[in-house]
Amino acid sequence: MYQFSSAKVDCGEKNTISADLSKKVIDKLGYTDSIHIINQEGADIDYAQYSVILVALLAKPKDVLLKSIWSKCKSNTRIICRTSDSIREAFYETTESSLFDKYLPKKKIYARGDQTISSVLLIKP
Repeated sequence: MYQFSSAKVDCGEKNTISADLSKKVIDKLGYTDSIHIINQEGADIDYAQYSVILVALLAKPKDVLLKSIWSKCKSNTRIICRTSDSIREAFYETTESSLFDKYLPKKKIYARGDQTISSVLLIKP
């Protein structure tokens, strides 16, 4: 995201080993001033400061995470939630569409060709 927008990026990672490794990679790439790793449970992060939130495909449990994000983020916050569909579910767990229905999804982009991840856009009213 940073390379597209020059926006500051915060990444939540609950696993300390993965967070530390991510920090080393970010430092090695020279992005330390632009990308920050938050070593914390996703549901415990304060989302009020963000205008765009990306929920990773493997982030779990999605129901708890989305409920937390939705309750903490401001109006007009865009939440992009990654999921999988169809044959891609053999490799990646899908997120039930009924979960998204609670948050009035605005758009869904389906993976095509060699892509593996679909995305659902939610916008808090």
